[in-house]
Amino acid sequence: MSSTLLPSSDCTVSFYLFSHGNNSMARLTTRLRIVRSGDDDIILWGWSVSCGFHWQRAEITFSSTLKTKIVFQFVGSGESHEEFIAVDDVSFSPSCVHDPDNSQLPITPPTAPPSTPTAPPATPTPTEYPCKEDEFHCWRSNGVKCIVASAQCDYSIDCPLGEDEETCGPCTFENGFCNWRDISQNSNKWQRVKASTNTQPPADHTTGTGHYMQVNFSSVASENEAQFQSPSLPASSPYCQIQFHFHIGRGGSVGDLNVLLQNGEGKTTQLWTRNHSTAAHWSLEHLATGKQQQPYRIVFSSRTTSVESTSKPVYRAVALDDISFLNCETSYQPPVVSAAGCSFEKDLCGWVQGSAEDLHWIRKSGPTETVNTGPAGDHTSSQGYYVYVESSRPNTKGHVAQLKSPLLPPAGEKGYCLKFWYHMFGATIGSLKLFLQNIDSRKTTLGVCVTLRRGAVVGCSRLMMILTGLEGQEIIQS
Repeated sequence: MSSTLLPSSDCTVSFYLFSHGNNSMARLTTRLRIVRSGDDDIILWGWSVSCGFHWQRAEITFSSTLKTKIVFQFVGSGESHEEFIAVDDVSFSPSCVHDPDNSQLPITPPTAPPSTPTAPPATPTPTEYPCKEDEFHCWRSNGVKCIVASAQCDYSIDCPLGEDEETCGPCTFENGFCNWRDISQNSNKWQRVKASTNTQPPADHTTGTGHYMQVNFSSVASENEAQFQSPSLPASSPYCQIQFHFHIGRGGSVGDLNVLLQNGEGKTTQLWTRNHSTAAHWSLEHLATGKQQQPYRIVFSSRTTSVESTSKPVYRAVALDDISFLNCETSYQPPVVSAAGCSFEKDLCGWVQGSAEDLHWIRKSGPTETVNTGPAGDHTSSQGYYVYVESSRPNTKGHVAQLKSPLLPPAGEKGYCLKFWYHMFGATIGSLKLFLQNIDSRKTTLGVCVTLRRGAVVGCSRLMMILTGLEGQEIIQS
């Protein structure tokens, strides 16, 4: 049974079926359910079990003025253990309107008769599967596009429109949940919502007018956790990273957002956490998952720990959008270590901002915005670019900005020598620290710390780092 659909016009449901047997009494039907009991189901499509050794595609189009669910129902003949039918890759067209609350159907039939769904004849002949048995059909792409079956769910998009990876972790939530699911045990749950002036935030990250996942916490609840779990993800390289955009709104309740990794042995590791609101509508975070030799899952967890005492319920929304994976193919080989060097002349060279805080490194040419602070120009040529952190107001003491390197491979016995130039000037300067993070153990080691109370420091620092026998190291400057 599908999630709930709102009234829709010309909604098309596509799926593949595989059947084996030879008995007209064994039958698969696709039904439109309008009441909870299923007593008034409308049969849209039917198929009798027959001998076949390949997948076949079926498509149903209908319209309805009521809330509905799609139901696949199989009734066997009971005469043979050799008859079976399988269904896979169910998809809905954009004209199908999904209920973001996945609300229940009514118990009793509606007072007004439902509109008659428009559907093909009761027993249409599905189109022949156009690919070989060991191939995957890129069914959404124009023409016939077949790829090897092992290319599905391998972190690499091979179909022109990405059908081979759309239920394997990456998701924009524009066409559904991509096999992610809410596993919350309490009243607060993750829900798919369409951005509008009545939502927080009012725009999604993908298009500005699309969909994203959201959980609302009210001041009525306390110690309430909402969990959102990925589908089973395939084994990954040591350099695998998950990327996502998130939003934590302002409000009376104290909430947080956590990212957890559940490995194939059932162990759960916390990858990241944030417990305060975001300044922008959407913030981007990159997290290293490390090498996974068995299938694993990612869980986004958001919870309230306390609420302010107010006369009216106060709400705080936590939102998530555009999940993707980077360098996760088991065959991935990282570039040479020197490629992680950067003069910041063109961009950040693969270094990324950390989003545990709202303070960011800024790429700049020439003097900084605040007078009597920062350098007059960059170190490379005095005319180029550098990165800096604005420590003047509105930023305050305790704020942290992180700049994270690409994941680095093992260095061998001689280790790495990291060299960088730094400039520190201004009355509100804090400290510059460089950390080495081990992705396997999740341990972080302080490599360099420069602290300045008043005055200016310009210097060059060299750091010898030994990364022997470990994969997936990360350098963090903050």
